[in-house]
Amino acid sequence: VYSYGETQMKDCVVEHNSASGSCGGVSHANGTLKAEGCAIRYNLAGGDGGGIGNSGVLEMKKCTIANNDGVGLRFSQPGYVENCIVYDNNSGGVNWSYDGTGSGSTWTNSCTYPMPTGASVVGMETNAPRFMNAALGDFSLRGSSPCIDKGVYRTWMASAKDRAGNPRIIGAAVDMGAFEAPLPPGTAIVVR
Repeated sequence: VYSYGETQMKDCVVEHNSASGSCGGVSHANGTLKAEGCAIRYNLAGGDGGGIGNSGVLEMKKCTIANNDGVGLRFSQPGYVENCIVYDNNSGGVNWSYDGTGSGSTWTNSCTYPMPTGASVVGMETNAPRFMNAALGDFSLRGSSPCIDKGVYRTWMASAKDRAGNPRIIGAAVDMGAFEAPLPPGTAIVVR
């Protein structure tokens, strides 16, 4: 996927794309790419940005960027990451990278490894998110995931759905990533 200028991606899946250089899944140039509720997985890049590479600004919210061959996110300018999981990308254990002024990025209530540096880093998790079955494409969270109920609550989430069509909040709070963890059968769902 190639985007140029002001671009918005919402509730989409980007998978099984490849590039010989960088930017296997999404290549973005100039302006701001706003991605919300997206699953970006199984993409391949010869260089950085197996999931998303850019020369513009990234604003990522409640996305799951995983199982890409190459760095999951590459920032060339300061970006913003909230309620996301950027994990299990095959780049020698590094799931994100900065070049240019990308080191001014803000990360909040997200899961990645190693711990990001940047302008602001709060509410982060570096332990594995414990996907249900990533090999079979199930990126929902196991009950033992450290990402459950750790996201930032926004008022619009009360009636929103996750990437799989489930309520955006199942349990006490919103989860990190594009998919909410299911509750065991017979458990009451708390809606704010």
